[in-house]
Amino acid sequence: MFVVSKKNVRHAVKRNRIKRLMREAYRLEKVQLVDAVSQQEMVPIAVAIAYTGKASQIPPLALFRRELRELFTALSASNAVGEVS
Repeated sequence: MFVVSKKNVRHAVKRNRIKRLMREAYRLEKVQLVDAVSQQEMVPIAVAIAYTGKASQIPPLALFRRELRELFTALSASNAVGEVS
């Protein structure tokens, strides 16, 4: 689930663009998460990602991809040692 606050990004066109970029970054990076799940016995997870930036400049896809890679690495590391929250 991807969420962009109307308070931070007023225009629907910009909110939808940011959500599209986030979904595309997830589509491209989910292989890393799927690999981590298949290699270890991880508990099922549900992830909601909220964009908290401002609408002054829409971040590029590369930034979203990097952030998701870091998130997936942290999730797989925390689940590997049993720190489920």
